[in-house]
Amino acid sequence: MKKILSAVVAMLVAFSFSTAVFAADMSRTVTATDPASATNADIQKDAKAAKEKVKEDAKASKVKAKEEAKAAKIKVKEEAKATKARVKAEAKAAKEKAKTDAAAAKEATVPAK
Repeated sequence: MKKILSAVVAMLVAFSFSTAVFAADMSRTVTATDPASATNADIQKDAKAAKEKVKEDAKASKVKAKEEAKAAKIKVKEEAKATKARVKAEAKAAKEKAKTDAAAAKEATVPAK
């Protein structure tokens, strides 16, 4: 569960970062263009391209977060399966040890004939 939450937080951080990058790109685009030569259509076109880039980055972040969450879920299942097998093996070993200890105790208490 912690890994899933970490993946969600990572996605939100990535989204926030992409928003900051978008804002920085926009300010750089606006200051880099010469107001006398730039038309309103050019500025809108640049803004639209930057907005599309941010959308694509957000989608990529979302997909990556989903993949990480899925991998974390699979890993948790595998760890649970391994733990269950280990516990079962330990229980079997404890049962065998108890059986041999009981047999040894029985032989020790029975007098030899």
